[in-house]
Amino acid sequence: QHRRAICSHFIQRYKRKYLKMKLNGKFILKNIGNSTYAVPLGEASKEIKGMIKLNETAAFIWKMLEKEASEEKIVSALISEFKATREDAEADLSLFISSLKEAKILVTSA
Repeated sequence: QHRRAICSHFIQRYKRKYLKMKLNGKFILKNIGNSTYAVPLGEASKEIKGMIKLNETAAFIWKMLEKEASEEKIVSALISEFKATREDAEADLSLFISSLKEAKILVTSA
């Protein structure tokens, strides 16, 4: 049991540090007024009707994912940019990543 917990912890740390995430390239970011939106392109516009409004934190994460980034790199950037605690940065990122994965907008690679 203890050994399994250690393995699980190591795998999670490895994923946070080395697993790269990137957007699928089917959206562009647009600023309209004071708001930021993810706008679907081509076939994606048939699947997702309308635009996805992003708050400031989500837009910041989105921009990092356009270039490909690890979870750890994004968490560190959130802490630096927004003066967030590690706990809050990890929670915000986890929630946003879950939403992106559910919508099949996020691609991961080792």
